[in-house]
Amino acid sequence: MDMRIHPQSGSVSPLLSQQPQTTAVAASGKALPADGYTPSAEIQQQAEVRDEQLTATLQSLDSGLLKLPGAGDIRSFEKQFNQALAEAGIDTSQEIELQIESDGSVTVANDHPQKDRIEALFTDRELQQGLVRAQMAQTFEKIGALHDQWLQKLAAGMPEDTANQWLVNATKAVTAEESNLSWKGGKVQGDGEAIAQHGNQQYLAVQAMGAG
Repeated sequence: MDMRIHPQSGSVSPLLSQQPQTTAVAASGKALPADGYTPSAEIQQQAEVRDEQLTATLQSLDSGLLKLPGAGDIRSFEKQFNQALAEAGIDTSQEIELQIESDGSVTVANDHPQKDRIEALFTDRELQQGLVRAQMAQTFEKIGALHDQWLQKLAAGMPEDTANQWLVNATKAVTAEESNLSWKGGKVQGDGEAIAQHGNQQYLAVQAMGAG
């Protein structure tokens, strides 16, 4: 039996069990008080507000940031870049090859007389992000073109395994190339056909090695 000592009198008396009331209630098989908790109207209102805010955030992400880049992003960047070049007085008669570096900075990969001035334009974050989305859109377009050619090869009677291997090699060629975007005549230049030819050459080389 537990005992309690009274500090003033020094007497000792039995210490009654101080089990929480909820223990006895639980032992009786009845629900604990916590199980029957009902939030106040204020808490319910706060939860509804948070839910509405979350829904609005997800909708904004779905319609904006999470939207996959497409042809519209290329056209938008063309407009942005043309305007920036005109305002800076940069010669647009020569081809400009833009490269996105691993740190996100943009460099001119080819020999352009106003290379430094062009690169300085991309300190503008909006223009830099426009280039990123345009480059991604171009990559998606190339992969889409390869898929169309893959279907054509199957329709022409190419064995499925052979066509699949071609598609794998060609897609690897697209994704492995540097993040360069060619600019000429005020427009982004596409080279999906060149990538497809490269995929064909790579596949033939693999076949030749296997035959040897």
